[in-house]
Amino acid sequence: MQRELGISERVVWLLSEAGSNNFVIIAKISGFLSEPILRQALILMQKKHPLLDVHIELVGETPQFVSAGTPEIPLRILELNSADDWIQQANIEMNLPFCWQQEPLVRLVWLKAQQEQIILVTFHHAIGDAKAGTYFVRDLLSIASELIIDGTAKSHLPLPERPPSDELIPANFQGIKGAFNVIEGGLRQGLMLTKQPKKIPPEKDVPVAEVRTYIIHKTLPPEITQLMKKSCQGENTSVHGLICALMLKAVANRISATEKELIALGCFSTINIRNLLTPQIGDEIGLYVSGISTFHQVGNNTPVWDIAREVKNNLARLLEKGEAFATLMLQKNLLRKKITPLQLAQQANQFFLSATCVTNLGQLDIPQKYGTLELEALHFCVAGNAFPGGGIGVAATTFNGQATFNFMFGVPLMSPNTAEAIVNDVLETLNQAIGVS
Repeated sequence: MQRELGISERVVWLLSEAGSNNFVIIAKISGFLSEPILRQALILMQKKHPLLDVHIELVGETPQFVSAGTPEIPLRILELNSADDWIQQANIEMNLPFCWQQEPLVRLVWLKAQQEQIILVTFHHAIGDAKAGTYFVRDLLSIASELIIDGTAKSHLPLPERPPSDELIPANFQGIKGAFNVIEGGLRQGLMLTKQPKKIPPEKDVPVAEVRTYIIHKTLPPEITQLMKKSCQGENTSVHGLICALMLKAVANRISATEKELIALGCFSTINIRNLLTPQIGDEIGLYVSGISTFHQVGNNTPVWDIAREVKNNLARLLEKGEAFATLMLQKNLLRKKITPLQLAQQANQFFLSATCVTNLGQLDIPQKYGTLELEALHFCVAGNAFPGGGIGVAATTFNGQATFNFMFGVPLMSPNTAEAIVNDVLETLNQAIGVS
């Protein structure tokens, strides 16, 4: 493979030069897995998925994905001493830059015990999104299982090379309509700017390069997860809408000085656009995600279900109008002139008006069993160091009947104590909303 980075790929690559935007997939696996099997499976993964076998080279000033000369996927092996060892390693991996000119844009940490292991898969955001990360884990375990049972993996043929997502935008969202959507999206952002949407003020103002993302990990038991889903159905909203509402309420409670005060707040939702592209993209590794911000008037007394319904309805309306593609084209405008990573981060933060970010993969539809291996848990986290105004966000997944929330915040902009207080507020409001004492 040798092709130029697309619009989104180039934007996240540039932003990563200002501050890490790595994401990490966390997979808890039971069953015996040997080092030779895992290393062989990683080699076969690079042969199957083209973007796992690239690094980035500058041709003049143009970044390109290049496969020639790309080494094997790095594997770091550590002993698994406690169930929470992965949190420290995930914090390290999120914030550790890639040597993108010399190595592949994915790497693994293997925390191993005799019959249990946790694998952390760290991606440079230019080659993938969290959905792609779950496909990575599925395919890796599938190949490893075949190697364990048969000594060979026959069913994993190389997938085709794909163009970037901006070249797959449907025709009805390009041309005049596409330009109109970009203008309308910009006007909507400008209108919200006049309403002065609030964010949690930083506790300590530092340069982007000094920001580090950390996580607070929470899981919901299966019975609470199921109750949350049923409650959302009964309230005519979605789980994603509820998560956004919970985050907005917690932020409002943190900012608001009085119970009656209404605050303008934005919530940025990441959008999987695989099924919206032409042709549609299947279970492949690549960056096929966009984002939409919705804005709401929130106070301490605003019912959480009202906010949840508003989020769901606003997202549906904006998606139908092509806002996800307008976001991609707005990124193109940022690249029209020569720009440094720091300048891009500054411009992105001026445009990014949201007080929180929710990235929710929903119910993960991948197998649990892989021969003698079993995938017990699967979730993710993502750094946002180039977005110091992003406050606190959450990465949500549901797998094996259990919802996982990894809350992410930037230090020293927000202290761990503040982040813990916000997380506790989110969980307390959730329990109240679904009737759990």
